[in-house]
This record gives sequence, structure tokens and C-alpha cells, in this order.
Amino acid sequence: MATPGESAPNGMCPACGRPTLERRRIRDEFDYGPAGERVRVVVEDVPVLACAGCGEVFYGPEAEQVQHRALCRALGLMTPEQIRGLRERSGRSQAEFARLTGIGVATLSRWEQGRLLPSRSMDRYLRILEAVPDALRLLESHPGGPGPAEVMARVSP
Repeated sequence: MATPGESAPNGMCPACGRPTLERRRIRDEFDYGPAGERVRVVVEDVPVLACAGCGEVFYGPEAEQVQHRALCRALGLMTPEQIRGLRERSGRSQAEFARLTGIGVATLSRWEQGRLLPSRSMDRYLRILEAVPDALRLLESHPGGPGPAEVMARVSP
């Protein structure tokens, strides 16, 4: 399993040099996490380039996004689309949402692009912000105020 460099011109395989690359959708499986906490992730319909000649399979950015979403689901974390949707429903730009929540704008951007997984605690914070509209209002009423732990303590029963 490889990741193609720039591209494979004219369907040429970077591994064997033959013009036998084909676009395919495959089922992929991989383990994620440290020993003792590993999760088996099964991903359907992963777009790849596969060489009919040598059998090498090449994963690109689209495949990585499909795998990232599947990993989020397997770990019970919000997907990039859910995180972006939360922010957009709040009517805020990334910079505004980051400032309001205390989440770094680069971190928020990476979550939304599927380049970084949120920690379990940040996932819970985001879920509270999504489920409890008063949580965002609380943050708005305290400029530079409460962080995730305080918001969670104030909105929990």
C-alpha cells in the first residue's frame, strides 16, 4: 500500500512502470490505537488507484478522508463534517468560533479538514456545545471566560 506522489501520468504505475493503473473502490481494514486499546476499523468504498500488473495499491487524499471519517465513527468522535456543521450553525467563522470556545483556530481547521482527530475530552466539549444552546450563550456572556471544564460543570445536571 502506497501513496502516489504527484500523479500517475497516463495510468503508469509508479511501482512497476507499466500502464496498468485503474481507479477502484476497495474495502480497507486497519487497526488504530496503542496496544491494549486497538480498534479495528473497516472502511467500505475507499477510492484508490490499483495496478493490474503488480498489484500495488495507491491511496490519495480522497481515500485518506474516507478513512478519517470511518476512524471517527469507530472511535465515537464527531466527524469533520459534524464539527464544521456545528460551527456553521452557530453562524461563526473559524476564527470567531475558536476565540469563543478557546479552541485554537489551527486545531479547529485541522479537525474540519480531517487532518487531526479531536481528543475525547474536546469531542465531549463540542457535543455539549451542539446539544445545549445555552452553552454557547454562556461563552458569549463571558469574554475570555469559562473554558471547557467550566462550561461542562455549569450545564450538567
